[in-house]
Amino acid sequence: MNEPILNNYIWAMTLLTLAIALGSLLLWLNQSQRKRLYFGTDQTKLLPWQITWVDLGIFIFAMFVAVFACQSIVSAWIPDVPEGDSVLLNPSIAIISILTLQLPILIVYYAFQKFYSSDYALQLSTQKSHWFNDFISSFLTFIQYLPLIWLCSIVWSFVLSILRELSWIEEFPVQPIIELLSQDLPLLQVLLIASFAIILAPIVEEILFRGCFYRFLKGKFSILLAQIISAVCFAIVHGNLAAFLPLTLIGFILVRIYESSGSIKQAIFFHALFNANSFLFMTLIKLSGIPIE
Repeated sequence: MNEPILNNYIWAMTLLTLAIALGSLLLWLNQSQRKRLYFGTDQTKLLPWQITWVDLGIFIFAMFVAVFACQSIVSAWIPDVPEGDSVLLNPSIAIISILTLQLPILIVYYAFQKFYSSDYALQLSTQKSHWFNDFISSFLTFIQYLPLIWLCSIVWSFVLSILRELSWIEEFPVQPIIELLSQDLPLLQVLLIASFAIILAPIVEEILFRGCFYRFLKGKFSILLAQIISAVCFAIVHGNLAAFLPLTLIGFILVRIYESSGSIKQAIFFHALFNANSFLFMTLIKLSGIPIE
């Protein structure tokens, strides 16, 4: 890659970062535009999901069985890799894995709502609003809080580096999505992976973690404790210690967006914007020639 193009990608990342930071500062200074993510003093806006612990266990077990069954069926059609061979993460298999994880969860959710807990079915969005207004509100919240997420990531990376120097933890393996994006993939596969990360994953995860799990916890604990538990569980499920604290903060912001707005669409839009931003930065890093690890 020639040097001018390399500099263009680096300049693009620099300008985008500065633009987000400036936008965030202006939103914090402008009280009329600042998004306050309060605890949810209006208890009628977002009612708890009134099911029992046993019902929740059945719900989670049904999702586990559905995902396991779906992935087992699909894996039977995927040829085995000879023992001892070393191969890069196959993008086609990665796409199939995403689908066989996300779609069964959606199917179980809707089946559970319709056939098992129809008397306690959830209304995910309790406040009527136009999707465009929800998007604008989520976009402003995203710009406002993204630098805080960046700062949290920097602090967490520093803490982890100290723990590694003390030999309390080991070096982290490269995350599958980073390994995947470091490859030279066909445009169609890149677009599919991007659409799953930016559209499908936010919908499934917001319905599951905020719409279901948080609404259940809200009926069992105080609002703050329910928000913290749901945020920590959101980070744990991702299985990435290198991003545990930032993911916890993101989960906390998402649940506060949901609680303060009463709209699952705002949480989905924020989640999608964050994933899109991450995907864009990883793409720019790759094109600039900087090691994506």
